[in-house]
Amino acid sequence: MIQNHRISQVSIVIVCMNNMKNIVPCLDSIKKYTKVDYEVWLVAYMFSKENLAKLKENYPWVKIIESNEIRGFSENNNLALKRVHAKYTLVLNDDTYFTEPLVDELYDSMEKHPEAKVISPLILNYDGTVQMNGRNPRNMLKYIQGDCLGVNPDKKASQYVDHDGFYKTYNLGGACFMIGQEYFKSIGFFDEYYFFTPEDIALSTLINKKGDSCYVDTNIKMYHKGGGT
Repeated sequence: MIQNHRISQVSIVIVCMNNMKNIVPCLDSIKKYTKVDYEVWLVAYMFSKENLAKLKENYPWVKIIESNEIRGFSENNNLALKRVHAKYTLVLNDDTYFTEPLVDELYDSMEKHPEAKVISPLILNYDGTVQMNGRNPRNMLKYIQGDCLGVNPDKKASQYVDHDGFYKTYNLGGACFMIGQEYFKSIGFFDEYYFFTPEDIALSTLINKKGDSCYVDTNIKMYHKGGGT
């Protein structure tokens, strides 16, 4: 069992389903660009013995939770989230990487903006084009159109999308967001009813219903493959 006695400023939680092509550049970018006091919790879902051995050998600084039973994305994340004791938690998809101190910048933004319960960066495609800059509210129809049929529900301009700098959005960017750990704990982490999507929309909706808000800081940028997790 993993023992965690030290409290870091940021805990980074990643779920990876036996995909070394995703997780290696992700972990390498964290190591290269992060200076703030941090720890990484990696939920290794259905990993082969060979890949698990490589992971432990090459990344001894990563706290690994082996998950070898059928679990959804929410439940796998919660395996790590329930063990975290940092001030802030960064939930990160494994098919992401960055070329700047993203963790440090999100930490500084959270410290500067206590009104923000959640902050997401500007999320870019691998070719540098914008993938996500804020997200509009979703109902079931918009979710099906956007996530199942490819009709972008954020194409229409609104107060929640496509602004510059630090601004209030409605839905957090599920590929990468930073949240206060005690706040996350108080709202029960991810709802495990959702096996795979739209757990991020459900979380955002809950945050808004509580009278709190999600934000985007476009001064902070990250690359996301999209659909690779």
